[in-house]
Amino acid sequence: MIAIASKTPIWWRQTRALAFKAWSAQVRQWQMLVLVSLFPVLLILVCQLIANVMKDASKNLSGPSKDILMCSREDAMDPNLYYPITDLSNPLLPTTPGNSVPHSSGPVTHVNFLFFVNAASPTVSTSNSVKPCVYKFGKRYKTGTDVYSMDPGLSAKDRLFVSDSTFQAEPKGGWFGSNTIALLTKALMLGQMNEMFLVSAAEGVDLALVGGESSHPWIGREDARFSITGKMVPPLGFWPVNESMALLDTVEQRVHLDVDAKQQMLTGFRIVPSFRPIGSSEEEMDESLLLHIEDTFKRVSAVDTNILMRPNPSLSDILSFLTNASTAIQYMPFGGIRFTAANATTAQYSYTLHLDDADLFSTIAAFPERRLRALLIQSQLSNAFLRFSSPKLKDAVITQSLRAFPVLASTELLLPVDGRIGRVLFPFGVSFLVPLFVLMLVREKEAQMAAMMTMNGVHPVLIALSHYTSFFLVYLLSATIFCMSGFVAKLQLFTRTSPLVLSALLFLWGHVQVSASFLISLLFEQSCYASATSFLLILASVVASITIDDIFGPYTQIPDFLLAWPPFAYFRALSYLNECSFNPKLSPFLLHHLTGTDPISKCMYTLAIHAIVLQAAVLASCYIRIPRLAFSKLRQAIAHRKSSPGASTQRRISFLPGSLSFRLSANSLEDVDITEERKRVLMDVGLIDACPLVVRHLKKVYEGGVGGVQVSALKGVSFAVEEGCVFGLLGPNGAGKSTLLSILTGARKQTSGRVWMNGVDVSRDRRSIKSQIGICPQADFLWNTLSVQEHVLFYVRIKGVDPKDEHTAAQTLLGQVGLAHIAHRTPQHLSGGEKRRLSIAIALAGSPKLVFLDEPTAGLDPHIKRQIWAIIRSLRKGRTIIMTTHSMQEAETCCTRLAILSTGRLKCLGSQVRLQQLHGAGMRLTVYLASVECEEGVHRFMEAVLPVHARRVVDGVGREGGLKCVYEFSPGDAGLGAVLREVEEGGGVVGIVDWTIAQAAMDSVFSKLVTLEET
Repeated sequence: MIAIASKTPIWWRQTRALAFKAWSAQVRQWQMLVLVSLFPVLLILVCQLIANVMKDASKNLSGPSKDILMCSREDAMDPNLYYPITDLSNPLLPTTPGNSVPHSSGPVTHVNFLFFVNAASPTVSTSNSVKPCVYKFGKRYKTGTDVYSMDPGLSAKDRLFVSDSTFQAEPKGGWFGSNTIALLTKALMLGQMNEMFLVSAAEGVDLALVGGESSHPWIGREDARFSITGKMVPPLGFWPVNESMALLDTVEQRVHLDVDAKQQMLTGFRIVPSFRPIGSSEEEMDESLLLHIEDTFKRVSAVDTNILMRPNPSLSDILSFLTNASTAIQYMPFGGIRFTAANATTAQYSYTLHLDDADLFSTIAAFPERRLRALLIQSQLSNAFLRFSSPKLKDAVITQSLRAFPVLASTELLLPVDGRIGRVLFPFGVSFLVPLFVLMLVREKEAQMAAMMTMNGVHPVLIALSHYTSFFLVYLLSATIFCMSGFVAKLQLFTRTSPLVLSALLFLWGHVQVSASFLISLLFEQSCYASATSFLLILASVVASITIDDIFGPYTQIPDFLLAWPPFAYFRALSYLNECSFNPKLSPFLLHHLTGTDPISKCMYTLAIHAIVLQAAVLASCYIRIPRLAFSKLRQAIAHRKSSPGASTQRRISFLPGSLSFRLSANSLEDVDITEERKRVLMDVGLIDACPLVVRHLKKVYEGGVGGVQVSALKGVSFAVEEGCVFGLLGPNGAGKSTLLSILTGARKQTSGRVWMNGVDVSRDRRSIKSQIGICPQADFLWNTLSVQEHVLFYVRIKGVDPKDEHTAAQTLLGQVGLAHIAHRTPQHLSGGEKRRLSIAIALAGSPKLVFLDEPTAGLDPHIKRQIWAIIRSLRKGRTIIMTTHSMQEAETCCTRLAILSTGRLKCLGSQVRLQQLHGAGMRLTVYLASVECEEGVHRFMEAVLPVHARRVVDGVGREGGLKCVYEFSPGDAGLGAVLREVEEGGGVVGIVDWTIAQAAMDSVFSKLVTLEET
């Protein structure tokens, strides 16, 4: 006898057993782990292969490439213009060896501007792609300090008096020189800023103090000299405070030149910036900006953009396009300024900038991007605030500047192929595990393994936790290989995105994925439907997510209600990270970009909430039964049964032809032993401690049956079973055996009544009782991924055997059932008899005193049956065995006490001898006929010879009414010898050629009590 380690907590030994089981199963199903590992690798390889093919094709189209250092400190200016050389093939551009610039692949060409490379042409593209490296938001800056501040050759007075609106360093001779206008017309038209802002003041703010009426007219060539007079522009470039009436009047003024593109000459100018007052509310400001955007968009749409599609347009075509584009956007405000506080006395100002994000205008004409507009107006307003802060600072100037860092670029045509392909493939990288997890869960449900573990006392929460942990570790393996493969393949998502951000996203998605797999599996009973449905669900989610990305784009937040579906939140976050990794307008997403309001933070918060909610739902499912989508039951729902078990209390016993028929009440077959047993269970208090199993007045009623009728499966069953007894429970299908056994093993709860096992009330401590009993179900609930020994070890650990003795206990059990020599085999390599012996060994794990065997030899051949019967007889000592069976031979061979159950009631109870005495037919006489024609004469002869209550039965071998007739009877007062003498003497006359006599077996008792036919 192996002692149970009673000091070990139940939850710990169950957790330990589940952990060992999970490990053994994963090791044996290594093919699945290989699949989980290879799929992400194959996906990355496909993505990389397509990207390499596309990149090779682009190299063939673009030709040789060169490395270019933009915004270099080397002098790459035109010596005649002091303006950056934009022709990348110009030999005047300085070149240095590759080792002079980090990360360069060869010789580096230096330029003094920013640009977007057009590899089809060595000249920079026709649109507004050239950007200066330096902006100077003021006139007073030193010249001659570097290549971006070269001396234009102008006097200090001229520089202060008339300044251009490009906010760039002036070229040689200034922007207003005729030579400059002729040679840099395109640069001037692209660089000038026609600055105009809308201005409003909130209630309580004096608009006159703020200003806003400075709207300057356009002055044509015929109305003004190009040596602009002081009447138009202040001598200092701005009005000092003592000569100004408003804040905005002190903003530095500049000149915006109008150029005839074809003639390459000035046609006039206007003073900028200008400020136009509107209403006081934010709504009026936004509405006015929206109207200007709509009007400008209509104007821009009318501009012929075909010039942009040409590979090498002429300069005149470019200038013509720029003229038309500049005209289209000349009335578009840079934004709006709404003052909410303006007090010159206390020098307190508060304002809000309203800036649109009209990127279309920035790409085709001289309309600065939003960030540049914000810097420009902020610089201008800060100088105005400074001059108003003190009379001593009335003409103070702070020249702010903005300089770009050097950027290494290449003329190679870089297509973000891996990013575009990854947008479709990356979501499948680790999401394919959902169908796999669902399939595994539903298959285990089909095999009823969870039910088997629950019957043996394992808590459903621990079972779910074991699966959850196992699945999550498999997911982590897949996700790790996915990320490592992407990093090795140098895909931009994995090399440029912060590893912590990507890991956090995958970690959250793993929890959501595993939890969702549990909930999906609860809805299905067939694995084929479950796996197909979950795969289609993931596929539809990926397709829908791609569609949503196309609709909203990477720059717009998607509606919150779409994030309510967890895959959308994950796929959106992964798509955004992927977009940031290759889109030049976005920067690679790093850890410090997680601000709480960014798209990734929002998606992560949503996934975290989903994970918590789904995990709570999984935990609740361990206690609450969730309806399943049982497709196989749809046909059953259509075909309703017209009657239910137990609907009638009357049964008719129909004898074979030639016998009598009579009616019996369902309760009339209960004998005195049943009554005495009920009294013993109800009255004997000491019976609970003396007997391992005591059942008292057990009832089970199923509510809501067909037509809403209650169905009584058990109707007050009472009995007690002593130690060392093999208690056989017999009965026809629908008698209540399965219901009774499911209640005793804890699979169902009774409607009323009580059950004691080993002196403990089951209803009060059901879980601890389960760990003290052994159960062998009718079916073999076995894992194909565990060996014979691992099965026994699992249940030995659950039952609390000391870890030092668990392997010895397992070997002992396998020896008892004759499986020690095949302990390494898995169930798919076992015969039916070997599986049943393994199930019996599992029932004996932990040396339980009470063992339940549900039809232990059903479907086995006679030789295997006798082997199992021998095992059962050898296990009687020190145990109580409850066994259900349909085999009378099995009951006679194994059981020391029998009970027959029918229509939810015990019909008889006692030993074999006792039952045969009370309900047996006594003797069985078999007569063999010479021919079929003799049957009627023989039957009349036997009725005359046998006692009155004799009956003709079917032997079960041969055809009914054929050459053999069987009769059961009690000899009575006439005696057996007299009956046999008359058969011997007169039988030959009627056609009897032979006869045999034997005592009636148990099946005659069963037939008499149970085999009832409805009439």
